[in-house]
Amino acid sequence: MAEEIYGRCAKCGGPLLAGHECAGTIEDQTASIAKLVVDTARGGNEKWTPEAVATAFREVARTAGYAIGEHGSKARDVDLIAVPWVAEPLHPLWLLSLLVSQLDPSPCITEIRPKPHGRIGVIFQGMGKRPIDLSIMPPQSSPPASTGEAG
Repeated sequence: MAEEIYGRCAKCGGPLLAGHECAGTIEDQTASIAKLVVDTARGGNEKWTPEAVATAFREVARTAGYAIGEHGSKARDVDLIAVPWVAEPLHPLWLLSLLVSQLDPSPCITEIRPKPHGRIGVIFQGMGKRPIDLSIMPPQSSPPASTGEAG
């Protein structure tokens, strides 16, 4: 069941969900992009286990209208999937901005690449010893066509 959206936040433009915590103005959020190129090689903090990373990403993504799922063995990296979960989620680039600005230490994006089915692949470093591989499914521009009922 999708969460009820109460409109858009006047300050950050994000969806107003129950318990909305504003991420600041667009200017505040975009200022955090400068953090993307800083300190890429830092070793990470020991508190960032794969489970802690997934939980932190999940909490931030929820404010942008996305759900985070986990997949993979977590042996080499932390594989996460962001899926639009509300009727009007934020653009995927806003999701990335929120992840960088809201997490501490803020992760560094080291790669962004297109993936099959329109996914956006993003590699983060700086939160734990393993890279974080996030695949973002972009929101659909219109609802899928009905296939009808099986007869």
